[in-house]
Amino acid sequence: MGFGIYANSLGGAFIWDDEYQVRRNALIRDWSNAPRFFTGQLREGGGTEGSKFYRPIQTLSYAWDHRWWKEDPRGYHLTNILLHLLVAWAVCALARTLTADGLLAFLSAVFFVAHPVHTEAVAYISGRADILAAFFSLMAFIFYIRYLDERRPPSLFFLCLNYLFALLSKESSLVFPALLLFYHGTREKKAPLRGFYASLFITGVYLAARFAALGPAFPNGFAHSWAERIPGVFAAFAAYLRLLFVPLNLHMEYGMSRFEALDPRVLCGAGIFAVVFWGVFTRRNQYPLLFFCAGWFFLWLLPVSGLFRLNAWMAEHWLYLPSVGFFILLAKIFTAGYRNQKWRAAAVICAVGLVVWWGMLTVRQNETWHDPVSFFKRTIRFSGTGRLFYKL
Repeated sequence: MGFGIYANSLGGAFIWDDEYQVRRNALIRDWSNAPRFFTGQLREGGGTEGSKFYRPIQTLSYAWDHRWWKEDPRGYHLTNILLHLLVAWAVCALARTLTADGLLAFLSAVFFVAHPVHTEAVAYISGRADILAAFFSLMAFIFYIRYLDERRPPSLFFLCLNYLFALLSKESSLVFPALLLFYHGTREKKAPLRGFYASLFITGVYLAARFAALGPAFPNGFAHSWAERIPGVFAAFAAYLRLLFVPLNLHMEYGMSRFEALDPRVLCGAGIFAVVFWGVFTRRNQYPLLFFCAGWFFLWLLPVSGLFRLNAWMAEHWLYLPSVGFFILLAKIFTAGYRNQKWRAAAVICAVGLVVWWGMLTVRQNETWHDPVSFFKRTIRFSGTGRLFYKL
């Protein structure tokens, strides 16, 4: 199903940052350059300087693609699709590990695969960083749970290995130790914090490697102060929820807007946040899965929420990993309905209808990434021309 939904993205061209990261990247054309992937910034081989992104695993994956496909974009798109399906398998494994419910796990993966908000990560070759970071983070967390349950050294080793790969895929993976602490606090059966301490050690190793390669700076974005960025956090929260429930008008480049405190979008987002936070927190003992899924969503959204300096106030691909919590929770609702004889037929019809609708929207949204003309037309339609002229 996932391959069918994204099959029309195979014919897409190199677009936007693909030019620097893939098509013009001289480093990926020779495997002898592999050590340089770990000692330089993401676009070093593409003829552009100044990037503060340190993502050697992403560049390594492009070198692997180039070995087989050279400059044929179809191979790179195929890799993105296969990686997306691999992440869906990891979502299924995580949901099953958390709930021991096969149907819930299956539905979580199906919802994740079909939702159109992920097209920016899957149909866009340079969106691969989100896919790689999601897979390794999910696997690291699964091994963390296994280690807590079994206390076996191999699980601790694979926890550390996958977390390191996640960090080398995307910087937002730094939130992972906070996720471990959060999960540790939700468990009824307490366990030693060795896994958490190991993740802190890996974080230190990563930061040292990153500092040696790029120095102390991280990617910059908004010039606004921290206090000025706060209203945008709530505006983005409301927009992200809207995208998950009603994924229409998807597009690239939301810009670097500054929001006033009394902006209706800010007030709406703050109100929704307060209601959701209060409702989830007060029922954390009654509905532990709800509490975990909400915590997962908020924690993974934290590094891209606007609290830190970014190059946009929101972006669709930033939902890739946070949305896992949403889909597990949604699957829980549908499985509960399916197991209630009174609501079974309605649950099946609604679930199938939802997947079909999302799948159709995904197929249509893939066309946006088919060629530069289609991409720029849609981006200009929704976000204006300022940022585009800057990029061009």
